[in-house]
Amino acid sequence: MISRTLLICFLAGAASVAAFAPLGLYPLVLAAVAVLIHFWIGGSPASCARSGFAFGLGLFVAGVSWIYVSLHDIGGMLAPVAGLATLIALYASEYMSHDVGAGYCRFFAAFTLAVRLLRRTRGFTGMRETLGHQILRYLLGHPGARD
Repeated sequence: MISRTLLICFLAGAASVAAFAPLGLYPLVLAAVAVLIHFWIGGSPASCARSGFAFGLGLFVAGVSWIYVSLHDIGGMLAPVAGLATLIALYASEYMSHDVGAGYCRFFAAFTLAVRLLRRTRGFTGMRETLGHQILRYLLGHPGARD
């Protein structure tokens, strides 16, 4: 059973996401951290670690939603494709967390290119026709590839 303290810390971490754009409720992050510190005062190291983990998990879970929002609502990507791209980004970031070198950068550069192409073609249907020349135009910096 989840304790009341962990639930409050999780919700405080999730609420702190509203401090960033587009909502911009910046005092909320100060209040969320104050809630966390309140539970840390006088607590054992184990309870402090648990409440800090709950806060971070709430911040992460609520923050991940912005990947989907940026792809679907702002970028105009189809909802299933944006959901799939969000899941792939989450899985890949965890899977490749041990590789912080050039392979990590190359992978996410290719992933970003694939997401841009999916957004441009509105899904998988037109991707086959545009993939070849779009990659070339994108890498060469042609203005038509940035529409």
